[in-house]
Amino acid sequence: SFVLIVVSLFAVASCQFEDLGFVENGGDAQVTLKLGIPEDLATRAEDSAVDHLVYAVYNEENVLVSDAVSLENVEFQGDTQSVQLTLVKGMTYTVAFWAQNSECDAYTVVAGQNGMTVEVDYNGLNNDMTREAFFASETFQVEDNLTVDVVLHRPFAKINLGVSTADWNAAKAAGLNITESKAVIGAAPVTLDILNDTVSGEAAVTYEFAPVSGNGTEPQDFVVNEKNCKLLSSCFILADKDQSVIAGGIQFTLKSDNDK
Repeated sequence: SFVLIVVSLFAVASCQFEDLGFVENGGDAQVTLKLGIPEDLATRAEDSAVDHLVYAVYNEENVLVSDAVSLENVEFQGDTQSVQLTLVKGMTYTVAFWAQNSECDAYTVVAGQNGMTVEVDYNGLNNDMTREAFFASETFQVEDNLTVDVVLHRPFAKINLGVSTADWNAAKAAGLNITESKAVIGAAPVTLDILNDTVSGEAAVTYEFAPVSGNGTEPQDFVVNEKNCKLLSSCFILADKDQSVIAGGIQFTLKSDNDK
């Protein structure tokens, strides 16, 4: 089940506002944050049932000013999801967001005093699309009521292994039918810092044998460089946006319907 750990620094007493750097400057304002997923990823969000949203509000020193909020049954299909906040005018805030599938237990979200982090557990099965998730960190100044557009991004590298449809058909005709796959990755980051958009830590990754994604008899179709392919393996790892090489490489193992 989804794990959420929060640290609350917010209290009703006015002295607590002073401790957190609030300045009473003309009262409160209503802020609407409209969350969207890029069009090329929105369909994938539907397919993997991203339906759980966590967000937390930080002040300009990146100190938590309210409890993290956890929302169930969030829909990103078609339209955007909106979050309504009442915030103090004259202040600058950053809101951290994390959206995932509610049935996935691979992530531990911590809304701590000085930032929101996500810890990834890489133990599990290959081809698990419930691991799809998105995040964002949005900073804005409150002068009056306003609406802010927030674009959620995937924090992962999605690693796909495919074979051309022609080669797949030839293999099937020769009696080779791949039904399961496994992926071993030498090393991948384990912690995402949402406020700073950075990753850290390192762990070996083994995604164990699981059925290839598809309709039960054929792998999923996808296109690579305008070539029709069949998807034999798919998995996620946290990715460093400044790094293009995966340490330790990747090893795929495929299993046929006769268990070879």
